[in-house]
Amino acid sequence: MPFAMVNGANLYYELVGKGEPMVLLGGSGFGRQNVEPLIPYLESRFTMLWFDQRGYGQSDGTGLEAGTIEIWADDVPALMDAVGWETAHINSTSFGSMVALATAIRHRERCRSLAIQGFFAKPDVPRQLMFEGWDDHSRGSGFSRGFAAHLAFDALEPDFLEDKPETVDEIAGMLSTGTPLETWWAAHQAMHDLDLGDGLADCPVPTLVIAGEFDRVTPLDTLASGIGMRRTAELLPNAELLIFEGAGHVTILERTEEQAQAVIDFIAALPDMEAAT
Repeated sequence: MPFAMVNGANLYYELVGKGEPMVLLGGSGFGRQNVEPLIPYLESRFTMLWFDQRGYGQSDGTGLEAGTIEIWADDVPALMDAVGWETAHINSTSFGSMVALATAIRHRERCRSLAIQGFFAKPDVPRQLMFEGWDDHSRGSGFSRGFAAHLAFDALEPDFLEDKPETVDEIAGMLSTGTPLETWWAAHQAMHDLDLGDGLADCPVPTLVIAGEFDRVTPLDTLASGIGMRRTAELLPNAELLIFEGAGHVTILERTEEQAQAVIDFIAALPDMEAAT
């Protein structure tokens, strides 16, 4: 099984598909399965580094006690080194997009492009309170089906849940099998304290910002104390904003094919790049 020792942690990864190098980064509650819906649409065009981030799935959680986004962000170029990649596109969702954005700010020379969805660059006060509520609930109940239902109600649009109520059980399964509670809490601490605002204007990486119109978890526009997706796109010098009308937080489930095609089209429009080493 493929593992790599990265910054003191043993990370599980797979290489999937064929083509330009692309790193996939999932959300705070899940291992690599979170971004799996995108793979069938991308595997003919990209070789994807599909891995469990530190603390998730089969990767160990060494060093997460500090609970900062930089811990996860610095793992990305280190794991790219382990598989022999100098640069890659980064395709991400939710917490993974905060990791991706921090990676681009800290390691811009390693990033060909970013596709970031369902994130903020800084949480406003209501989002900080949301994390406190989720953590308190999970400390009391663990990853129960009821807790998964709570998350599904927050993150997905009612029409989607009406058509696919089984999604709640899928969320419960991914949480209980791939995410230790300690990792969940560490990721929330990192997001609670996140502030990437100072690095945005100086980050030249071409970026596609994807937002759900009705995202309640990471809204398109935060209140004044935060930096949401629209403001992030405005501050980044080479960013485009795509809004999926009628969608919620988890557009990789609600608009899977559309999101994958948007990423393909965005990358295809970039200047030609040399093949990965």
